[in-house]
Amino acid sequence: RTSLVAPSPAGAALPERSLPLTYLDALWLHATPVERVFFYPDATSDVLSNLTDSLSNALAAFYPLAGRLRLTPGAHNRYELH
Repeated sequence: RTSLVAPSPAGAALPERSLPLTYLDALWLHATPVERVFFYPDATSDVLSNLTDSLSNALAAFYPLAGRLRLTPGAHNRYELH
């Protein structure tokens, strides 16, 4: 099962801002990302639901880490999360 998890709408609107990448972040731009998480059968059926809810809350708390990576407007070699 594939899911897209968005930040939880916890009351206030999320800010529209960007976060520039640091030099250390930029080192990982061309690395292959790990996009798989494996879950194995468990006696508890709501583990996936709890994990999705927790990730949604974390993305709201650490916004704009829920954004997309883009080139910084006006720069040809700088990236930011937006």
